[in-house]
Amino acid sequence: MAETKPTILVFCRGELGGGLKKIKEKANVYQASFLKHDAPAKLLSEHPSARAIWIVDPDITTRKFKDLSSKVVNYVRDGGIVILDGFFSMGIGPIEFDKWMKNVWNLPWRHGQYETTTVVFQSSAVGPRKFWRDGLAAAYSQKGVFLKNVSPAASWYASPPGSTSESSVFGPVPIEAQTSVAFKKVGKGWLGWTGDINHQEETSAAVRAMMGLNMRAEANYLQAILERRRLRPGYDVSNVANIQASIYKAFGHIELLSWVALGYSVCNAALIPLGRKLFKFGDFKTLCLLSMMFIIGGSALSGAAPNIECIIAGRAVMALGSSIIYQGYVSIPR
Repeated sequence: MAETKPTILVFCRGELGGGLKKIKEKANVYQASFLKHDAPAKLLSEHPSARAIWIVDPDITTRKFKDLSSKVVNYVRDGGIVILDGFFSMGIGPIEFDKWMKNVWNLPWRHGQYETTTVVFQSSAVGPRKFWRDGLAAAYSQKGVFLKNVSPAASWYASPPGSTSESSVFGPVPIEAQTSVAFKKVGKGWLGWTGDINHQEETSAAVRAMMGLNMRAEANYLQAILERRRLRPGYDVSNVANIQASIYKAFGHIELLSWVALGYSVCNAALIPLGRKLFKFGDFKTLCLLSMMFIIGGSALSGAAPNIECIIAGRAVMALGSSIIYQGYVSIPR
């Protein structure tokens, strides 16, 4: 099954070339320039279900783009993601930013200090999905604009209490504990911010995490589980052949003995269409967990069986779980 790439929209003043390579590897990217007044709104109307809008210039905060601001806020509240990044923080003054946050977004975020200091990943931070922290730096030195009044859950990176400036001009003077990278739940969606003026890789990694494009670790983890489960049928049948004599000695019924092995294989093959249907319409992770429960439950039934019929029934239950997990393996995007 071919992987469907998410759509990312970019609103900028001109064509954005740098910084897109890693994003384009995992997403379909479309750009619109603020220099063409109707272009951003038109692009959003063409892709209303885009995963994220990456706004890298502050033109949207001007009166000229008041209607676009409203559309972007509605997009976020309906479940979209907006990230203020790039040249945004350097192109807007404190008064304009504070006014836009208050009047348009109804948020307490305010323009903070402009400093160079080491920012630290916050353990209290909340993200949009599992594994969102993968690939994020524990700490790094950043020069940029910080935010005030950011809640602990929305603060991804911040200068901790007792921080000092790393400026070569002013020296190690004390600075406030403020947020440099923020990501806040707004309605059903999210609003992100980075004030990094040097566009460092650590900040770019945070932006990709906001977009949900740093999910390789989750995919690899699931694929490793599925790979091991995929090998189970061959191992299972060959292993059972080694203990058939013991099963016959314990329970008799030689006429049913072949079904101890065949029951698993036949049921596994017969249930493949069901497995395909489930993976077409069901939730991937839920089905993986469900299949493991069937395998474990069937194993327990066979292991505690008082007769050969229960062994066969338990192995049929195991076959159901094995069939589901196998379909998951062949369905996962490569």
